[in-house]
Formats: sequence, structure tokens, C-alpha cells
Amino acid sequence: MNREEYLNAVAAELRGLTSYERAAVRRELEGHIEDHAEALRAHGYPEDEAEARAAERMGDPAETGRGIARLYHPAWLWAERVAGALIAVMALELFLGFGGLGGVAGSVYARFCKPDDAHVTALDERMEIGNDVVRLYGINRYSDGQEDGVELWLCAYDRVPTGVVAQNIWGWSAVTANGEERVRYADGGGWSNARVTYCHIKVPLEPGDKTVALRFERFGEAVERAVDLTEVLP
Repeated sequence: MNREEYLNAVAAELRGLTSYERAAVRRELEGHIEDHAEALRAHGYPEDEAEARAAERMGDPAETGRGIARLYHPAWLWAERVAGALIAVMALELFLGFGGLGGVAGSVYARFCKPDDAHVTALDERMEIGNDVVRLYGINRYSDGQEDGVELWLCAYDRVPTGVVAQNIWGWSAVTANGEERVRYADGGGWSNARVTYCHIKVPLEPGDKTVALRFERFGEAVERAVDLTEVLP
């Protein structure tokens, strides 16, 4: 059995490893075989015989492969792969200045978050526009003594957690009530980073208003979603 045949037989037992990991094992074994073969050639063995004897000294290839496979326990493999992926993401974010893994976690959280106020009705209305997703995740009534209306809790994120939100949603959103544009931007209640953005938008209501329609225009697209107030508010 020559070197190539031996390495192929070992690799056949490494089914749980990735191609990269199998290649690393192969390089390591090939180095050991070459060291043995070099020593045998120095003692006058012909090339083919030196390589065959060197491979033979490595032991049965199937047993060698199974022994190596046991060293690559699945739990350790996945821990190593996840760690490698996180390191790669962190390196990319540091290079591009995107704000670290906290931004990725914030993007993931925005996909299922709920209002942190017991007086707010939780919703889950999603609108896709470009690569972004705008999510209405809460609504509540407000009254400031001068006007009554509803406050909408919104967030936006890229479809991919590591992606970047194109623009703050309060910079390109429009809210209409019964076809008439009536918008009040809340004081505070909004923040953003490269991955996710949040804001609260206040919409004054007139007697008889039954719906509020969210309209977003971006990337040459326009999407609209109507919210039936009689179903989501007491």
C-alpha cells in the first residue's frame, strides 16, 4: 500500500469531519509518513519500498482512522466550529466597524421582542422592503390633554442577522390614518445601531377612526399594512 492509498483509507473513516478537518488530518499523517520514508531512503531503500514500509509502520489505516475519529468528538467539533464562526464574525465587524456581536444579538432579538410595558398590546406585523424587515410589535392608546391617538412600537432589521439596516425607519416611514397623513414622532423611545433600529410613532386619531395604515417607501418599493384598531385595542 503506497502513501496515497493509505491516506485514502484513513480518510474513509473520518466521515464526521468537515473537508477542512479531513485535509488537516491528511497533512499531518502525510508528514509522518514522509519522515519515515526519508529515514528509510537514507538507509538505501528504493523510493517505492521506502514509502510502502513507512505507510505500513503507521498501522492499519482503518483502525488509525477510527482512532482519530474518536478524538474528534461531535461536541468538541461543534464547539470549535461555532467558536471559529464567532471569531470570523467579530473580525469582520471590527474591520468594517459594525458594532460587534451585540449588534447581531440585537438584530436577532428584534425578531421576537415584545413591548416592555404592560399597557401596550403586543403585535407581530411584519413588512419586507428591500433587504429590511419593518416590524410593528406593539400598540397603545395615548392622551396628552390636547389630542388622543395611538402610539406604534416599531423596529427594523436586515433579513440576515449580520446584515446592516439601510436607514433608520423614522427617517423614511410615513403613517396614515384612514388615508390622511397624521404623524407625531414620539419624543425619545427610539435608538439604533448598524444592525437594528427601534422607534415609537404617535398618530393622532379623529372620532370614528377605525384603522391606522403603515406605509413605507424605500429602494423604489412601497409597502403598506393596515392595522384594525377595533381588534387590537380594548
